[in-house]
Amino acid sequence: MGHHEQFANVHHIDNNFLYFNIISLFFVTLVPFSTSFIGDYNADVIATCLFEFILMILGLIFTFQWLYASWKHRLIAPDYPESRIRQGLNQGLIIPVVSLAGVIITILGFEGSTMISMASPLVSHVVDRYTQKSP
Repeated sequence: MGHHEQFANVHHIDNNFLYFNIISLFFVTLVPFSTSFIGDYNADVIATCLFEFILMILGLIFTFQWLYASWKHRLIAPDYPESRIRQGLNQGLIIPVVSLAGVIITILGFEGSTMISMASPLVSHVVDRYTQKSP
């Protein structure tokens, strides 16, 4: 969904943006593998960290891709509002932050740390409300 939203706002693309997209799609292909891996070894720290790490890298790539596209309105419409640019950047950082929290929880020895991903919609809602109120 994030990929679709991001591309809906991109006015045109260049080669660098395509390369970022190819890298992000590579990490998308790793999601089923890591999901299966964690399904088979759900109590294993390495499996959980791998799953969360892949999600974190994917989120960071999407965020960097949005930052690249929106920097000085490089690939988005010139009249695209700065507040929406900031909102896109803030939204892009949610998954990496939640995944980092999952890695930390896993390393601390708590099982079921992947359940923290369920907090993403709530965090997204809070970020949206905060972003709309800020100047």
